[in-house]
Amino acid sequence: MINHEQIDSGFPPLAVVAEKDPMHRGTLAAFLSCDGYRVFEEDNENAVLSCIDSANRLAVLFVDLDMPGWRSLAWHALNTMPDAFVIGVRGNNAVPEDSDLEQFGIQVCLQKPILYNDVRRVLSETVER
Repeated sequence: MINHEQIDSGFPPLAVVAEKDPMHRGTLAAFLSCDGYRVFEEDNENAVLSCIDSANRLAVLFVDLDMPGWRSLAWHALNTMPDAFVIGVRGNNAVPEDSDLEQFGIQVCLQKPILYNDVRRVLSETVER
């Protein structure tokens, strides 16, 4: 969870959307922006890693479980920013069970197509703003 020091810093919380589908990525980023997040969106693993490395604080990472390298992204986010919240987003492809996802740092997993009300609920329960 984001602590009060982050709130006092004057910067909106950072959300990173690592998603291979441009429509899903853009839609999620637009909704998050409307809710007051600074959003970085990308479909490239190296660009996402670079964003995480250059961020002062990361509130939430949305990672597409169909994207190559999602395990590395989740692991890197949590090891770089231990307070970050990692949300997996899965399509219909076979991915590990929810209990197995936890070992990779995925704290919540949402099914595509994502309903933004579900995103808001998860964020309100887990990420202080």
